[in-house]
Amino acid sequence: GKITTDSDSKNDNDQQQSQTPSPKKTKNIVIIGGGWAGLSTAHHLIQSSPNNNLNITLIDASPRVGGLVNDSYKTSTSSRRAEAGQHGFWDNYHNIFHLLRHDLRDVLDIDDVLTGYAEQGQYSPNGLEATWPVYRDQSPQLPTGLAQALYTKFNNLPVLDRLTAAPLILAFSEFDDSPEAWAKYDSISFRELCIKLGVSRRCYDEAFEPMILTGLFAPGGECSAAAALGMAYFFVLRGQNAFDVRWCRGNVGERILEPWVGFLEGKGVRFLCGTKVMGLDDDGGDGTITKVLCSSVGGDGETFAL
Repeated sequence: GKITTDSDSKNDNDQQQSQTPSPKKTKNIVIIGGGWAGLSTAHHLIQSSPNNNLNITLIDASPRVGGLVNDSYKTSTSSRRAEAGQHGFWDNYHNIFHLLRHDLRDVLDIDDVLTGYAEQGQYSPNGLEATWPVYRDQSPQLPTGLAQALYTKFNNLPVLDRLTAAPLILAFSEFDDSPEAWAKYDSISFRELCIKLGVSRRCYDEAFEPMILTGLFAPGGECSAAAALGMAYFFVLRGQNAFDVRWCRGNVGERILEPWVGFLEGKGVRFLCGTKVMGLDDDGGDGTITKVLCSSVGGDGETFAL
């Protein structure tokens, strides 16, 4: 038989320790802001850290995560909660559909939370101007742009006014989101571009201005043509089905954000609501943030560090 000495045992232990990977050091991460971006950041970090070596804290000054989307408000004529943020999810929102259909499938049912694809109405101050159908249900399937032009139902806009929008097709086809396209169209407003291309005033007021107000939250005269073209391409012209939308059945904060927060809390994310950032500390002097200085909203002003 073999006689094992203390020296042999020590060598064996040293070899085993060298082969055993040392546990990764826990990293402290602070996410400032609890809207869609903040929640998505926490979600991605959790997914990318299977070893659970992240200590994640998300802070938001609002009483609840989600900001205006979750807090919402009550209108003067109704007791129902109204939302300031998005309420619909268009076909190209692949990340949100993946989140609801796959990542959160254990805490919600996407078909219970969202409607099916539904018609949309476009309004001006004069009332309903156009109805956007569910384009995936239209037959035959047509090239993008042509499908939107032929299948959209305009209630009041005459055909001759609609035809004045034809020159915009060239602008849409040229805008490919490249630096050159931005340089060409970013120097003028969308309203100026429409005037330059001969779009009638009625076509602009009834068809394009409501679209710009909805998509960019500002009138076309205050938005660069590049921003407007990019928005229209993403929502409308990327494909025939691009403008198809599913709506949330109720308040987005209650139906989506709150279950999402519960999911993240179950993964160890800590939420500090009613907390605002007062400053950042760099103790080492090398530009690395070592502390996030916070204070409770409505508190005594005392600052604490994360």
